[in-house]
Amino acid sequence: MNKKYKKTLFIFRRDLRLQDNTGLIAALKVSRSVVPAFVFDTQQTNKKKNDYFSLAAFQFMCSSLVELDAVLKKCGSRLYFFIGHPTDVVTTLIRKDGIDAVFLNNDYTPFSRRRDAGIASVCEKNNITFFGHNDIALSPIQDIVTKQGGVYSVFTPFKNNATSFLVSKVKRNNFSHYFSGRFKTKHVGVKKIPWVGQKNNQMVRAGRAAGLQLLRNDEYLKNYTKDRDFPAKIGTSHLSVHHKFGTISIRETYWRAMNFSGNTEQFLSQLYWRDFYYYIAYHFPHVFGKPFLSWGEEIQWINNKKDFRAWCSGKTGVPIVDAGMRELNKTGWMHNRVRMIVASYLTKNLLIDWRWGEKYFARHLVDYDPAQNNGGWQWSASTGADPRPLRIFNPYLQAKRYDPAAVYIKRWVPELKPVSPAKLTDGKTQDFSSFVFNYPKPVVGQRDSYHRAIKTYKEAKNS
Repeated sequence: MNKKYKKTLFIFRRDLRLQDNTGLIAALKVSRSVVPAFVFDTQQTNKKKNDYFSLAAFQFMCSSLVELDAVLKKCGSRLYFFIGHPTDVVTTLIRKDGIDAVFLNNDYTPFSRRRDAGIASVCEKNNITFFGHNDIALSPIQDIVTKQGGVYSVFTPFKNNATSFLVSKVKRNNFSHYFSGRFKTKHVGVKKIPWVGQKNNQMVRAGRAAGLQLLRNDEYLKNYTKDRDFPAKIGTSHLSVHHKFGTISIRETYWRAMNFSGNTEQFLSQLYWRDFYYYIAYHFPHVFGKPFLSWGEEIQWINNKKDFRAWCSGKTGVPIVDAGMRELNKTGWMHNRVRMIVASYLTKNLLIDWRWGEKYFARHLVDYDPAQNNGGWQWSASTGADPRPLRIFNPYLQAKRYDPAAVYIKRWVPELKPVSPAKLTDGKTQDFSSFVFNYPKPVVGQRDSYHRAIKTYKEAKNS
């Protein structure tokens, strides 16, 4: 086959795999040699420059990069690490090392689009080819429009349109012509990266091998419909972080579910919710920093710092909320049902700005994804896309419904072990500090804070 490009640069970002990697496979098909590269952008990896930096996510990414480097070494190559601004790195590689094409996979946040526009501009100025491929979503985010040519803001119509697009089959990568030579451009080896060997408490192991183990365990597909909302059970896939960093492609997960013999409709629907939040991020970039619904700016947040610290540390006096926050702080992960509960409690019961919670999650979640995190927080705060009537979760009723035996609560709030499960999850508002001496009183009253939230939100909408 005639190869159009001599030395192509492929930049890995959130697609840390060789198999079913759309942009990488496209580059290999048309290039004599492909340079597998990763750029540590200090705008993202430096805590002082990135206010949303997550150590848990960074460690997962780095561990996955180590594994990817080892896989490439089996192909006679390696993963070339560069440190700096992506446009500067690409510029130097073009001028010093003869790169004649750049391939990558698209992302949809404003930061990502600015970064990639900068890389494309560098390529244009140097008269070399730039290709951006769609890889991280099931559907073509840029191409989904209403019959009138507009943009969707409600999930169900979006999903109905998105599911009309065929999902690509999983593509095998049997190529091996990766670059293996030297560079004039400064780069570092995997052993020189300072994060190698750091310990962490993450409950989800990094790398493609671990992701494939999760993917191929069909228990989550068997039990998803009945168990997905119960945090004490293994009723979800735990693949979100593997999707975030692309150690598993979203198409691999989709076709695994499609080929499963049982009912996977609800599971597949969640994959399209993921697409929907990328769609919102792409078409409504103002959501990063501002509410999707303009009236949300009129909400009079209380923003009590003491209450916020209690929420962050899992000491609100509300067992299911405290369990969720302690799980997050310890492991970098939290069950999705509990994420909704703690977010509702922060934004409605405590009347603390959703942006505070969004940033805290960003700094602690191993699966932190800006579009997904923002979409979830705005949904919980009732300021986001797909608006519903004002919804306020009662955390006591949520515990009764989804943790009836208090297994999850007692796992993460051990001081409540002496309290009977029936008392912990009877659905009634309780002050559990009267049962055990070392558990705090609720920071707010459930009934009073509920009515306060209703009043505050109505005033904002009517302003």
